[in-house]
Amino acid sequence: MGKISSQLVITASEGYGKKKRIQPGNREWVTVIQGVGASGRRIPPFVIFAGKVLIDVWFENLPADWVLEVSPNGWTNNQLALAWLEHLDTHTKGCTVGRHRLLIIDGHESHCSVDFQDRCKEKNIILLCMPVHSSHLLQPLDVACFAPLKRRYGNVVSGLARNRTNYISKESFLPAFKTAFEQSLIKENIQAGFRGAGLVPHNPQAVLSKLDVVVQTPEQSPRQVAAWEAQTPRNAREVEAQSTLIRQRVRIRCGSSANSLDGQVAQLSKGAQQMAHKMTLMMEEMAKLRESRYNKQA
Repeated sequence: MGKISSQLVITASEGYGKKKRIQPGNREWVTVIQGVGASGRRIPPFVIFAGKVLIDVWFENLPADWVLEVSPNGWTNNQLALAWLEHLDTHTKGCTVGRHRLLIIDGHESHCSVDFQDRCKEKNIILLCMPVHSSHLLQPLDVACFAPLKRRYGNVVSGLARNRTNYISKESFLPAFKTAFEQSLIKENIQAGFRGAGLVPHNPQAVLSKLDVVVQTPEQSPRQVAAWEAQTPRNAREVEAQSTLIRQRVRIRCGSSANSLDGQVAQLSKGAQQMAHKMTLMMEEMAKLRESRYNKQA
C-alpha cells in the first residue's frame, strides 16, 4: 500500500549513484479485483484487505457500491471469488445484450474451482481463460488501464510522503486509491485496452504483430538442408513442405486478409505436386522401357 512509482527528481550535482526518495513504510498486501466492459463501463472495485474483520471507519467517505472484504493475507480465495462473481452479476446483468455474457479471466486458481464455474453456468456467463503469461497482451486492464492506475497511485502516495505521511494505513489507502482509480479507469483507457488486445473491434493482428514468431521447417539431415536452401523443390514432398512454410508465413504477417492468397498458394502447390507425381510415373515408365529394350537386344 505504501509503494510509490519511479519518478524524475531534481537533485544537487554533487554525489554519486542513483538517488532514492523516502517512501511510506507500509508494504502490506491489498488486492483489488476489477472488471470492465468493452463499452467503456467499469464495475465498482472489490477490495480485499489483510485482516479478520471489517472496520466501520474504512467505509467513511467511500462510495456505497464499493465492496470491502478481508482475508488472512490480503489475497483472494475461492470464497471471495464467488462473492466477486455476485458483485459482477449485480452490476452487469441489467445492461446485458442477449442472454449470455463473456467473462475473460486470467486463470487464477480461484477461477478454476467447481463452484465458480457452476455459478457462471447458472448465470449464463461464458468463461474465457487466457493462456499463462499472456495477460500483458490479452487482458484489456493490463494493456491500457493498470499502468496508468499504478502511476497515478504512486503520484498520490508520493504527495503524501512529501507532506510527512510516513505510513499508509488502510484508512489512508482508500482515499488515495479512489483518487487514482477515478483518474485512470476512464472510458477512453478501457476502450483502448479492448482495442489493444484485439478484442473490440476484433483484430487478431493487434496481438500477433507483437509476437516474435519464428517459423521452422522440420529437422532434416545436413545434406537435405543444403539442398532445400540452395535448390528449388525436386519432388512432391518438397513442394508440399515449401508451400506449407509460405502459407504459414503469409498467415502470420497478413492475418485474416491472407485467406484468398492462401487459397491461391494451395492451388499452386496442388498443381505442382500433380506435375511432380506425373513426372515420377513417366520416369519409372521410361526406365522400364529401357530395361525391356535392353533385354530384347541381349
